[in-house]
Amino acid sequence: MPQKIPNYTDWIVLEKTNITELCGTYSYLSQPSNISYLSLASGGLTNICNGTINQILIKSNIKWLNLTDNRISKIPKALAFSENHLDKLWLSGNLVECNCDMTWLIDWLSGEGKHKVQDYQDIICMKGRQIGQPVYLVKPLDMGCSKRNATLFIMIFILGGVVSFVIITMGLIQRRADFRWLIYRKFGKLVGDPDKDENIDAMIFDAFISFRSVHLTPIMNNWFSRWMFDFII
Repeated sequence: MPQKIPNYTDWIVLEKTNITELCGTYSYLSQPSNISYLSLASGGLTNICNGTINQILIKSNIKWLNLTDNRISKIPKALAFSENHLDKLWLSGNLVECNCDMTWLIDWLSGEGKHKVQDYQDIICMKGRQIGQPVYLVKPLDMGCSKRNATLFIMIFILGGVVSFVIITMGLIQRRADFRWLIYRKFGKLVGDPDKDENIDAMIFDAFISFRSVHLTPIMNNWFSRWMFDFII
């Protein structure tokens, strides 16, 4: 890549070069300028860093970008989702890998992206299970993506259930004295076995398994003030 270009430059054409990646800082591209067209077509470009192209497209005035006939397998999301000035984009002729990480590209090319990507019908899956198929026609289900997403959903659901159980249990333990009083008010007695040993207060939910007045009296004397204090806090 050149280190400096004249200020009056409108088009930059860097085709059939040995440039393999677009990463790092390119000061003359990442600033307001007259550049409206950038072509890196027909080269050996294999990698475009998402952050780099994002900065270039946001800060510059580039409206047309040509990346055709390279060796790019992973299209950067910034081409679709950054707040840039890009009006026209060419991407065909690359080694696009169709996998579950690229479902956003499938959705984009089959939706609003087709208005920006001039050759969206010619962007072909060159790696993955859908080799030879146009990217915009690929269904994520055919790549097994729905199964992976379902597994992830189940794992999140189970984890959420475990966390909820722990939180609820801790809350009940902290409030067991209040539950003891509420049960007494409702039924006139406490539920459980009155013949438990003297370590009864060390057990979880000891409020539910003691008839002894030694456990009940402090609750009757203190529960209201404690409850109101916690509520105010």
